[in-house]
Amino acid sequence: MKPKGINKIIGSAILANLNKINTTRIGVIFKKAGLIGPEVANYKIKGLINLKKEQKGWLDITYLSDRIRICRGDKGTLFILLKKNNKELFNDFISFNKSFKS
Repeated sequence: MKPKGINKIIGSAILANLNKINTTRIGVIFKKAGLIGPEVANYKIKGLINLKKEQKGWLDITYLSDRIRICRGDKGTLFILLKKNNKELFNDFISFNKSFKS
């Protein structure tokens, strides 16, 4: 399902540090949260802020294959992640992530 209205051009973003706890659990420490908007005049609109209160959690990996990872978060949230082999997408992610490093 495609986003509609304003959600088509604005998305939410979270930056977090991940650490392996064991073979099925990943620790998560959330660092920044905010919004990402469209590109205007070769500038990507970004509005992420540092989280003042430390937010921690974890993800349990309940299924893992070469293409799919299914995880359940400590708050009960279900994540279904599909691995994409897309160099352009990866480069965009690296560039985005570097712009928010503290």
